[in-house]
Formats: sequence, C-alpha cells, structure tokens
Amino acid sequence: MVKNNGTTRRGFKTLKGAELALARMKFEISKGTFGRSQAETYQEKLKKVRLLKQQVSSVIIFFLKSVRTRLSK
Repeated sequence: MVKNNGTTRRGFKTLKGAELALARMKFEISKGTFGRSQAETYQEKLKKVRLLKQQVSSVIIFFLKSVRTRLSK
C-alpha cells in the first residue's frame, strides 16, 4: 500500500502555518478588510498623520510634566 503524502502549497512549510494563515484570512473577511485593493487617498493619509502627531505631542507633554514634577521635588 502506498502512503499518500500531503503536498505543500503556496509556500507554507507546515500545516500549522497554513491553518494560521487561513484563520487570519477568515478574521479579515469577518472584519471586512480582506482583499481591500483600493489605495489610500491623500486625505486619509493626512488624517492618520495628524492623529499620530497629536498622540506623539500628548506623550511628550506628559513626559515633560512628569520630569518637571520629579525635578521640583
């Protein structure tokens, strides 16, 4: 009797790796983000950059306030 060996497809080295990729794909499909081929517009990118800039500024301000309180003690 000949043993049927499984084949590796699409570069997955293990069955576990392929199952993980499938789970991620199912998750993306459920979120509605799978296969999104539309490019990000300039306005969308600008919005993300501004939000990131605000977040960084907030962290810097918090850091400076904490340093000042430590130095004043």
